[in-house]
Amino acid sequence: MRSKTIRPFHLLTAYYLLVLVFFMLCRTVLILQNFSEFNSTEIDLIVATFLRGFLFDSVVIAYSLIVPTIFCIVLYYCRLMNDAVRKSLKIYFNIAFLVLLVVGVSDLGYFDFYGSRLNSGIFSWMGSPLLIIKTIISDSHYWILLLITIVIMMVFNKLISRIITRFTKNENQALKLPSAIAYSVVFLGFLFLGLRGSIDFENEPLQPKDALFSPYALVNNITINGVFNFAHSMNNRKIEFLDNDIALPSVSKYLNFEANNTAYPLARFQDAKNDTVKKNLVLIIIESLSANQMGLYGGNKGLTPFLDSLAKASICYPNIYTSGVHTHNGIYSTLYGHPALLDRVGLREGALSNLSYYGLPHILKENGYATSFLIGGDKNFDSMQAFLPENGFDQLVSQDDFPSQDKVTSWGVSDHILFNKTIWMMDSVAALNQPFFMNYMTISTHTPWDLPKDNAIPDLKGETKEERSYAYADWSIQQLLQQLKNKPYYDNTIFAFVADHGQRFDVVYDMPLAYHHTPFIIFDPSADTAIWDDKVGMQIDVFPTLLGYMNLPFENNTLGVNLKNHTRPFAYFTADDKIGVLDRDDFYIENLNGFKALYKYQEKSTVNTIEDNLGKVLEMQRYAYTMLQSSAYTIENRVVGKPVNANLVQR
Repeated sequence: MRSKTIRPFHLLTAYYLLVLVFFMLCRTVLILQNFSEFNSTEIDLIVATFLRGFLFDSVVIAYSLIVPTIFCIVLYYCRLMNDAVRKSLKIYFNIAFLVLLVVGVSDLGYFDFYGSRLNSGIFSWMGSPLLIIKTIISDSHYWILLLITIVIMMVFNKLISRIITRFTKNENQALKLPSAIAYSVVFLGFLFLGLRGSIDFENEPLQPKDALFSPYALVNNITINGVFNFAHSMNNRKIEFLDNDIALPSVSKYLNFEANNTAYPLARFQDAKNDTVKKNLVLIIIESLSANQMGLYGGNKGLTPFLDSLAKASICYPNIYTSGVHTHNGIYSTLYGHPALLDRVGLREGALSNLSYYGLPHILKENGYATSFLIGGDKNFDSMQAFLPENGFDQLVSQDDFPSQDKVTSWGVSDHILFNKTIWMMDSVAALNQPFFMNYMTISTHTPWDLPKDNAIPDLKGETKEERSYAYADWSIQQLLQQLKNKPYYDNTIFAFVADHGQRFDVVYDMPLAYHHTPFIIFDPSADTAIWDDKVGMQIDVFPTLLGYMNLPFENNTLGVNLKNHTRPFAYFTADDKIGVLDRDDFYIENLNGFKALYKYQEKSTVNTIEDNLGKVLEMQRYAYTMLQSSAYTIENRVVGKPVNANLVQR
């Protein structure tokens, strides 16, 4: 009986082609999912996305082929290509492809939600695996992705088995030595080019920035390979924008204070009247409340009529921008006045490092307030249970405090149920003549947007589940305030509304502005005040502004400012691996892969004007770099708590 050998170069080539087809299918799915957002020029670039995307796909496949290529060449020349090797190769190819498959399919889901290719920001979800599983189970989209994953894996397994059989020949049919050497040289050369992603040897190998070949964010995002982007994003965690010796002195200049405490470089005194009557505070952080969904900003769907009308009777800051694109960013920045540092999870890192931030909860607690954080979801999500009680909250209420029938969605308890069943907490504290701080974090406007079946809920406007979830959230807030109107403490309570982040609407740029643009509304029932302050502000300014309105002096050890008496030249924010900076006219985007652009965002222009505005770009860049670097410094040096031994200048 003749012995068998494997023709390795045919096998390796076949594996390359199979994986390439998979990546091309992924890119096709992304195009089809987002086709309605393409304009005519972008449609003309679809072929270019495949051609350039081929380079990124090849890099990923080439890396997965390094081990089997060396393995095959060595064993081939040693005449050891037997059945054991064949089984080993089959196992390797299946495992390698499974990894690429899982990351590739996860990338499709991530892009659908965030409008960005998979990156290290996905790790912000890893702390709540059960919640991820529940979300997948309750959302048919994820079921479809899971089914596709299983089917593709089964098909691949069968194909790779047949290919291995197909390229297993009698030993006397194996390649002769000269041919084998020629094949080896050609294949190794091909592999080397694949690893570089380029035949240009004077420049560096293929980088994520090479996908940004057009002025259209959607086209560029679809071009890059999700696995490639994910791998590169793992290098973006270090905050090193400026030397600390440059950044720290600049903070006081930008924020207009005199730095007198060398140990706490952000510390300054925010003065106020210190009224003897302390007003209660109800702060509602609304899940995914993008400005695009509100009539306040020109939306014509009528989804948020109550908040729209409330804003007209309140102090409203319409040009506020959230720090990041995740819930943990929103909670962290709103309450503790620090920006989102790219893909880092401030709550989790703070909990692990046992950091105590001198933020809104601590300051109110020092002023005699009962402090409560209330979320309809999982208190373990983003390490809230570990972080919030150690950072100023007396009480943390979550889905665990409600009966099972109240948990309508995979995320937990719906908004109006959360509100209705926690009013008693305000009653009990007020009965003790103690001021209270109630911080709600809603969940109903988060996918899968399942709403409770309650006869009290009116017919909701909106053509989709997502739109109706916004209408429901608006109605729930209206119900809360209507119930509180009859309470004796209503007129002594301030209500504030902001989003944790926005949502992916109206995609024009690599950083969808709808993901960051949010309202900030301060409603005081006792004051006949209607102020529309359209200055550019940030989520980190929420708590200094609130304390200023409440006439509570405090030592501000954050990067936030009181918007009543401070005007920022720019707002800055991040989205995992990108930095955005804007003023009233221009929007600067910097991707950590090196791509930079400046756009006239009010006109929705996609013309990159950076070359004509280098001075302004440097100014915007310096502002954001200074703030981000200074925040990182205070965290790493553990000086985010209440300043000690401070000789603080009053501002």
